[in-house]
Amino acid sequence: MKPLNSDIIRYLLFRLRKGARKGSGRVETEGSLFDSRSSSSQDLYYAGLKRELQCASCIDLRPATRSSWLRVKDQLDDDDLLILVKAFLELDMQQLAYLDLSGNKIGEKGVVALGEALIYMPGLIHLDLSRNQIGEKGVVTIADVVERGSFPTLTWFDLSQDVNCSVSDGERESYALARALKSGHLSRLHHLGLPPCNMDVVVNALWEGRLRKLSYLKISGYFDEDSSLNVRTASKEELFSVIQRLPLQDIHLRRCGLTWDVMEEFIRALVSGEESAESLQHLDLSENNLGVRGIIALGRIIKEGHLSNLKHLMLGQCGIEEIYQIRALEDGLLSGNMSELRYLDLSSNKLSFFGTCTIVKVIEAGHLSKLERLNLSDCNMKMAAGLERLRPGKPHRLPYLDTDERDILDFVAALKSGHLKGLKNLDLSFNKLGTQGCEALAKVIQAGHLPDLQYLHLNACGIKDDGVVALVEAIRAGQLSKLQYLDLGFNKFGQRGVEAMARALKEGLMAELRFLNLYLFRLDSVPLVREVVACLYESIYDAVPSEDMNCRIATRERDRLVRISFSFAKKKRQAMLVEREQLVEQMATAFIDAYSSNHDLKATIIGLGSLDAQNQECRHLNAQIPVHYHEDLSSFSNRTAALSVVVVALGIFLYMV
Repeated sequence: MKPLNSDIIRYLLFRLRKGARKGSGRVETEGSLFDSRSSSSQDLYYAGLKRELQCASCIDLRPATRSSWLRVKDQLDDDDLLILVKAFLELDMQQLAYLDLSGNKIGEKGVVALGEALIYMPGLIHLDLSRNQIGEKGVVTIADVVERGSFPTLTWFDLSQDVNCSVSDGERESYALARALKSGHLSRLHHLGLPPCNMDVVVNALWEGRLRKLSYLKISGYFDEDSSLNVRTASKEELFSVIQRLPLQDIHLRRCGLTWDVMEEFIRALVSGEESAESLQHLDLSENNLGVRGIIALGRIIKEGHLSNLKHLMLGQCGIEEIYQIRALEDGLLSGNMSELRYLDLSSNKLSFFGTCTIVKVIEAGHLSKLERLNLSDCNMKMAAGLERLRPGKPHRLPYLDTDERDILDFVAALKSGHLKGLKNLDLSFNKLGTQGCEALAKVIQAGHLPDLQYLHLNACGIKDDGVVALVEAIRAGQLSKLQYLDLGFNKFGQRGVEAMARALKEGLMAELRFLNLYLFRLDSVPLVREVVACLYESIYDAVPSEDMNCRIATRERDRLVRISFSFAKKKRQAMLVEREQLVEQMATAFIDAYSSNHDLKATIIGLGSLDAQNQECRHLNAQIPVHYHEDLSSFSNRTAALSVVVVALGIFLYMV
């Protein structure tokens, strides 16, 4: 059979969509998908699309499959899918076995149209619509098609969504999914991913035992913690019976309301199942408040060796902050019974010093030697008080620090052990790494202890120019040659750090880099309105209008001070914004120079503002600097929506002096 060229398909969809939005074609939500009137060029592109699709048995249109040289839209939307559906309906797609549209921006309109075409694809084995924007109507449409028995050979069915796109209470799609699961038409299924739904309804459908071959299960609840649509009020016994009965290797129970009591029963069901927990490879319990006893139960089965083959453990935002929870995890990880672990996620837990100590001990013991991805973002890892002025690296322990307390510099120093040489993805965002910590990390990288690093996340870590320069020196030493993704957004470095990074790109030191985040500025501010400033002085003078002369004098003096300080603060802020705009333009010029000198660069850079005029000069090159920005500087400077509290205080101080 003819192989499908996904890049050509994406390019043809791009041209057809562009022409349709200019008026040569018309996309409709119902009835015919396009107006019959179309230009000859549109007809040519559409004929090419049908020619590519007519013999295809596999259609994979995930964003990761795109080719950079085509410069087409990253993700498909409803209009793209409507064009595809129109082609599907005009072709005989009975030979199609694989359809993957995951990770795009497909919504209700596109999925409802796709449901009509899926009826004529009886040979479909793989259907993946996960990580899109599908809501109630789209889920119901796909579930109804499955219930009719349109896919007798389906083995992979994934409708899971990262966010809840539905505005309803979830009842309608939950019952539609339950009917599809009970229909018996999914008896060959081994991969099942469901969107946020009513756990009572869906678990009951799973419990009936029609999915005997299921090895992958992903279900999630709603965001509302007070909602009854989670496992706390669901039929827990049925869920645990499903876990015991099925040969599950991947379990995802994200945001399902698992609490300590439910967690203990879950652990018992996991260990006592027909297929032992030793076959489990992926366990995701993120966004559940597991409590002290739940984490202790998890640590106990790790220590007993029931999860010896686990490769992915995801415990992000599970409320791990108590010393008893950290000690239980430490006992489990130090037992050495998780030597196959590839991905460890402990993000958004308040690990602090004690949790950092646990991570340091496990790394130094060499029990995570096969780890490829480590996510410790937003874990309250920081430098202990009194250590800021000491040299980078493993710091000298101060007498008042307990031996079990370790700070983030200890974690960086633990990387020197060489036990994480296979690490490819490191996320330390939203921790107080600081310039000193970044310099220490750069020295570890420069020494060759993280040779395979491809993704480095250091967002909002308080890094200044010296930290970025040290990181560039590590890149210059050739120790980050495989780096593809570098996130340095919301840090405190300026032009010197950015110019060092631009020089590294210009010299071709990061040939594999695909994404660079340099978004620098963040104004922690209060509204710049006269009433707010007046309230500040009100609290200082403690004066209220009164007939008393002294109070009137104090009030008049306060109003004069408000006017002077308000005018000063406004001018100061405008000057700061002008300085910011000039700095961003200088930095963007440095990167444009890098792209002009090195035509092989493929990195997408964000954080340089809107620079259409300068960017126009580089459009003939192989790579562009895309216009990604969070704030439009021209409109930002005209607004008076925010002012730093520090600036207001400075105005008061200067006036009084």
